[in-house]
Amino acid sequence: MMKSRKYLLLGGMIGLLLFSGLAASQSARAQTGVTLNFDPAVVTATTCGNVEISLEVVGVPETNPLTGYHLEVTFDQDVVEVVSVENGGFLQGDLLEEPTNDESNDTGRLIWGAAQQAVGGVNTPHSGSGSLIRITLKAKVAGGSTTFVIDAENSMLVDWPDAFVVDFTVVGTSVVTTAGCAPTGMELFPEFVKENELAGTAVGSFSATDGDIDETFTYSFVEDETYPENALFTIDGAVLKTAVIFDHEEKDTRLIKVRVTDSTGLTFERVFSIHIMDINEIPIINPIGPQSVVEGDTLSFTAQATDPEGATLSWSLGVGAPTGASIGAASGVFSWDTTGVVPGDYTFDICVSDGVYWVCETITVTVAAAPGPQLIGIYLPLIFR
Repeated sequence: MMKSRKYLLLGGMIGLLLFSGLAASQSARAQTGVTLNFDPAVVTATTCGNVEISLEVVGVPETNPLTGYHLEVTFDQDVVEVVSVENGGFLQGDLLEEPTNDESNDTGRLIWGAAQQAVGGVNTPHSGSGSLIRITLKAKVAGGSTTFVIDAENSMLVDWPDAFVVDFTVVGTSVVTTAGCAPTGMELFPEFVKENELAGTAVGSFSATDGDIDETFTYSFVEDETYPENALFTIDGAVLKTAVIFDHEEKDTRLIKVRVTDSTGLTFERVFSIHIMDINEIPIINPIGPQSVVEGDTLSFTAQATDPEGATLSWSLGVGAPTGASIGAASGVFSWDTTGVVPGDYTFDICVSDGVYWVCETITVTVAAAPGPQLIGIYLPLIFR
C-alpha cells in the first residue's frame, strides 16, 4: 500500500518534471548516500512570535544532482502552528509546486513538493548541501513539545537526468519546545494619591503588556530591602492601595518596585514613583482661652497659629466682637480699650485664614468692674486740759 502511494507520487513528480521540460529516462535509481535532517535540531517556539526550522539535504553528488522533491513531515498540530512553508534555496529559480502542497495544521502532516522549472528548455540541477524548505512555526500553547519528523516512506528526492527517486537516509529530527511570551511592559494609572487619605485608599490600577492574547497577570512587590517604601502600600489584585496615611509635607514622592507575572511564570519588573498630592490643610490656632480685664484698662495679647503648608495667615474678629476691639491682620495682636465698657462677659470669635479656609476660636472676655473709691479714716487725738 505504501509503495503504491510512493510510486503514485513519483509518477506525479515525473509528470511535473516533464511539464517543466525534462525528459525521463529508464535508467536505475542512483545509490548516493544522501541524507535529510532538520536544522536546528532543538528550537523553542513562542506563542507571540515566529521561529524557523529548515529541512536540509546533505551530500547530493554531482553525478546525480537534484531537480525536484516531495516531502512529508509529521508534527503535533495541537502544540504548534505551521505559519508558512517556502523554498529553502537549494533549488533555485522559478519552481513548479505540487498542487497538493498543504501545510496541514489540522492533521499534523505537512506535505510539500516542487520541481525546478526549465528556462528555454535548459534546467540546471543542483548538487551539494542546502535547505530544501524553510518552515515557519508559532507555538499554540506554552510549555509543550513536539518533534518534527521526516516521513521517509512518503518523501522523495528526484534526480537529473534520470528523473527517478534518489535514495536518502533521514538522520535527524527537530524537537520544538514551546513557551509563552514574557510581559514587556507595565503601567499604573493613576500614580498619585492625596495626602491625609485613610489607609486602604486606592492609588491606581496596574496593567501589563504581553504578546500573548487573553493572558492573566499577578502583581507583587520585589526588592523590599532596596525599596523599603513598598511596605507603605498593599496590592489587592491589580489595585495598588495605601497602607498608611501620607503627609505631603513629610515627603512628596514614594518609590516602589513591582513585578508582574503571567500565567506561565514569566515576569517583568518596573519602579514606580507614587506622588503624594498636596491638599490645602486648615490653619491651627494655638489655644487662646478665656481672658479678663478690669473696666477701663486695655486688654492686649497676641494670637498665634501655624499653617501646614506655610501659607501667609490673616487674622480678623468674628461677628459679635465688642466695639473698640481690634486685631492686627498680619501680626495677630489683639487690643481692646475697655474704657466706658459695661462690666460683664463678652463672647466672640477670633479667626485666622490661609486664603482658603477660615478657622475660629470662640473666646470669652470678662470685663470686671473697677473697684470703688476707698474711704480714708482720719483719727485725731483727744486733747484734754
